[in-house]
Amino acid sequence: MLYGVGAVAADLEGQFKHPQHKFSVSYPIDWARVSYHDGPDLLLVSNKGEGPEECNVVVDDASGDNQLNNVNSQAMRSALNAALVNPELVSWRKEEFDGKTSIRYEFTAGRQEARQGTLGMQVVSGGKLYTVSCNAPLRVYSDQRSLFKEIVETLDF
Repeated sequence: MLYGVGAVAADLEGQFKHPQHKFSVSYPIDWARVSYHDGPDLLLVSNKGEGPEECNVVVDDASGDNQLNNVNSQAMRSALNAALVNPELVSWRKEEFDGKTSIRYEFTAGRQEARQGTLGMQVVSGGKLYTVSCNAPLRVYSDQRSLFKEIVETLDF
């Protein structure tokens, strides 16, 4: 089931399929997959792995199929405040896809010269919580936002 809104754009010609967690994500062909010990389940970096834009997928065990049902924007703000420097939740919404709840969000965080913008989505499927997010320094974030949205929306199970 594809959680996106339609066909994959022509510039998203790369595709990664995770052999264990059974998800896939499409990405620009000039991006590179990068691995780090104890890093995310998938890390994609623009400019053939040089950045600065990146997208990742993290897979965690879910507490149940309805784990996201009781999450609200206040809970997300609290989580961001606990984990990041000067976070600002730009947008947050809950949506239903094929009987599953997803949360889509956008936020900025970091110190003035190092602020980043992040666009992402969380969804529970098959007992796992999938978090897919893309970020970039604010100086290029607005130029990359529509591409990030396309990448996030290609999450497929």
